[in-house]
Amino acid sequence: MRPLLTLALVTYNQEKFIAQAVQCAFAQTYSPLEIILSDDASTDGTFEILRKMTEQYRGPHRVVLNRNEQNCGLARQVNQIARLAKGELVLAAAGDDLSIPERTEILFKAWNDTGREATCLHSRVTHIDVAGQPTEAPAWEHLGEPTYRIISQKITPLEYIKTQQPDVLGCTCAWAPSLFKTFGDLPEDVIHEDNAIVFRALLQSGSILFVDTPLVKYRVHGGNLFNSRNENQDTIQEIENQGKRMARNFTRRAIMHRVFGHDIRTAFLEGLIAEPEFYPAYHLTLRMQRLFKQQREFMTARLPRKLSLLIQLYFTDINRSRLGKLALRLLPPRAIHVLKKARNGVRSPLQKCPPENRAQPVDAVCE
Repeated sequence: MRPLLTLALVTYNQEKFIAQAVQCAFAQTYSPLEIILSDDASTDGTFEILRKMTEQYRGPHRVVLNRNEQNCGLARQVNQIARLAKGELVLAAAGDDLSIPERTEILFKAWNDTGREATCLHSRVTHIDVAGQPTEAPAWEHLGEPTYRIISQKITPLEYIKTQQPDVLGCTCAWAPSLFKTFGDLPEDVIHEDNAIVFRALLQSGSILFVDTPLVKYRVHGGNLFNSRNENQDTIQEIENQGKRMARNFTRRAIMHRVFGHDIRTAFLEGLIAEPEFYPAYHLTLRMQRLFKQQREFMTARLPRKLSLLIQLYFTDINRSRLGKLALRLLPPRAIHVLKKARNGVRSPLQKCPPENRAQPVDAVCE
């Protein structure tokens, strides 16, 4: 007999997309399936759409409708779902993305065929735009063509803390509720819940499973929690916004490493990892917390303190590209804007050549 699984659709102010997302949840081919529709106190029509679709549903799945009385944030939503879920695996889904009908079935087969030992699975995505049409994948995604294989991704806690690789999109994740029984709730200030869950899975079972099949249509739009499509714009307003995003990201990264530290200490006390593995990884979490806190302070400090912090960071192992970006922030946004305009205006003849001419010798000149 097949086990009950749970698909948890998390929503907040997504009335433009939510009906499609719910339809995709209802269309899942796997059974028995529990579907949790959890709304985080949306202020638009999202919950009303959820309510009506739940009332009208006559399919085989068990549907649980939840609405938070006040907006509680992603971490508390995940904690709540971990308590509500009755399934042996919880598949996460976002209110602006679309799960293909076979998503639950394929993930179950991967989990089942590998002995049901994995506590975290994830898959590929295809990218869609606001209208649901295929769109270009971000530049950082270099996965090549799907292989449709199940890949066991083994990495030590130390290496994961260093790299946060393999990269896992939270909207593709399936995880075991046992992760929350072992490590407890996620702290409420956690934003990178996918990193925290992956790290817990590595601590508990030593690996995660990657199903190299596109099972989720990931919608790219301006409301994404993490959207870097405007990073190359160089208006003064956008330069100021970039600075605010950098500061928020440093804060979030410091929190993430604090959570890593807590969870690896729990794993050590529970006997999940041995002392030689624990100490280097735990001390790295402490060092990374300090590093990101310094960068966060740099973004809000006055110039003398910024100079002092930059010198301190220079003598750490911080990425030199990031150090250069921080150094640029010694200048006010208007000065950065002028520098960027000057940089974009002074380009070599080779850079101005059309792509088909760039294979010519370096001294080639465009007509």
